[in-house]
Amino acid sequence: MAVPQNPTFAQIRERAYELWERNHRPDGVEVQLWLAAERELRAEIRADPPPDGPAADASNGAEERQRHGGTSGERHGGRASGSSNAVSS
Repeated sequence: MAVPQNPTFAQIRERAYELWERNHRPDGVEVQLWLAAERELRAEIRADPPPDGPAADASNGAEERQRHGGTSGERHGGRASGSSNAVSS
């Protein structure tokens, strides 16, 4: 199990600046904007954790195919390479 990554100082600084800009550059709210930026980034990291190695990559591919209706061959009535419709006895 991977340990959640924390936002970097630079990421927090950039997000805090964006918040400051969006809020019409208010005076005296630097600490509040910094903390809000840090909270937002931590929430984003928790909501979208990075995959954990090759097994996660394989399962993500399967989910992607399922979401989009299978492989190209499966969507167009063909067979995916390596598959067979033969039944063995």
